[in-house]
Amino acid sequence: MHFVEPLLRSYLYWDMKPRERRERHARLAELNDGIDERLQVWHASFTATDAELADELLVAATRFADDGDIDSAVELAERALLGAVDLEAHHALLFRFASALSSHAELDLAQRYLLHVRFDPHSAALNMRLASERIAIEFEKTQIVPMGDVEAAVSLYGDDDPAGAVQLLSLVSVLHATRWEVEESRRSAGLAEKFILRANEAARAMHAEAQRLADATDNLPGNEPTLARISSESLQALSPHSLVTFAATLTYRERYAQARRVYAVLFSKPEPDLLAIEWARTLACTNELRAGDFHRARLAVEDWLATPLPVTGRRAVRSLLLTWYSFSKERLDESKAYAEECLELASAERNPAVLARLFAHRGQVALLERNNDEAVRLLLLADATAAHIVNPSLLRHSADLVEACAAIGRMREAEAVLHRLLEQQKVRPTSWLDLAIARCRALVAPDDLAPTLFREAVATYDGTVYSYDHGRTLLAQSERLARLGHAQAAEHAATAATAAFEQAGATLWARRFAEQPETAPAVPASAVLAQLTPEEREVAEMVRKGFRNREIAAELYISLRTVELRLTHIYRKVGARSRSHLASLLN
Repeated sequence: MHFVEPLLRSYLYWDMKPRERRERHARLAELNDGIDERLQVWHASFTATDAELADELLVAATRFADDGDIDSAVELAERALLGAVDLEAHHALLFRFASALSSHAELDLAQRYLLHVRFDPHSAALNMRLASERIAIEFEKTQIVPMGDVEAAVSLYGDDDPAGAVQLLSLVSVLHATRWEVEESRRSAGLAEKFILRANEAARAMHAEAQRLADATDNLPGNEPTLARISSESLQALSPHSLVTFAATLTYRERYAQARRVYAVLFSKPEPDLLAIEWARTLACTNELRAGDFHRARLAVEDWLATPLPVTGRRAVRSLLLTWYSFSKERLDESKAYAEECLELASAERNPAVLARLFAHRGQVALLERNNDEAVRLLLLADATAAHIVNPSLLRHSADLVEACAAIGRMREAEAVLHRLLEQQKVRPTSWLDLAIARCRALVAPDDLAPTLFREAVATYDGTVYSYDHGRTLLAQSERLARLGHAQAAEHAATAATAAFEQAGATLWARRFAEQPETAPAVPASAVLAQLTPEEREVAEMVRKGFRNREIAAELYISLRTVELRLTHIYRKVGARSRSHLASLLN
């Protein structure tokens, strides 16, 4: 019988006389002998005076923690601490107990018991493990890598425990990679090279995993194993940490189906590591989003929300994924609330990668809503926030930025972003980047070349993944063809775009064509310019090229006021409502 209510337990216990309590504990210890060693040692501790029972209590507490019975585990651990004469003699077992709590995401409890464990001048291995556990817990709670503690542990104990140093630095490398801090990830992996030759096989394998993840995150050539070269038995034998790292590497290498299978193996493990599972759930959602499969992405979020996982902290990446999910389900107020929470948490975590992803998402929403000026503002924020991220296939906001800039006539900026993508394509080619560049080339092309370049961009799609991105290309093609007066071809492209969005599960984008307002037939740019004086044509052409008013004034050697007056006259003559509308008429 187990009494959950603490007041009832306390009443029944203290209602007994001390002698009666001891006798019952002794009797229960006898009854549990050979049946349940954990309960046997618990009851024996009330009748024995031998302090050595502290070790047995800690072993029993750890077994309870491994089974997920945290309340019983804590009761036995507290009993052990009460009876221990010298805690130094029990440090190794206390550490093992704290590690068991940590693996069940009981981070505050684990941190509390680790405070009882002191660094041992005679055991570098224990010290390194203790430092690693404290660093891992700190990251889980704050999402910040405490590099000062890492460097101190490696410098103090690395030479005496090279395997521990490699494992710690490899872990830190992976943590940096999850934050898209590629340079820091490589630096940590590089520091491990000093100890790698003296490390054991397990440490070297962990180091190789960290290097592969860093290479994949940066999209540089790497030697990743594929599922074709790994047997099912070998995959099942991998630790939860190794499985998550492997799956993340596959995601960043655009092997989404393979990553999906690795996540399935991890989620099916009978004794899961709850921290690894929580991390994997967020990555599984990201895997589907990067594949452009919004159907699967929503299911992945729903599976994650339905899993009774402990939330170790209000993580920014969790709020980011819920921002996208709520928006995709058209729960707009809820999405806005999650976005505000994400902004707050990412700032507290000092995580620019999550901030950039949030700005990129909001910029994409602004594009969907045809708020192009706001889209440019948000996407430029994403660009600036992610300035440390060189790989354009990681954040994936650049094609949206080109589209938004082109829509409001800032062609020079759009072309500059395209040039940057072309330069990175030489070093970091991906299938997604091929699609993005093809779309961007068509977006910035003059009217006489645009139809051909859009056809080439549509043909770049191979029909496997990235149906959403294919839909975006078709939608841009439809809008350009409509402006050029090719109504039938524009309608055909829009229908194909809607089908692509529906296949991807991008229901809001699929609805965009059906909801777009009626527009007047496109007027050739030459007819628009013919209504203007030569001086006004100069200003209008510079607006079309993306010049701002001050730049126009400086270029034409006229005052800013003159530029503003000429623009006012231009707007009246051609019926333009705004600067972006004028640019679209001329494009």
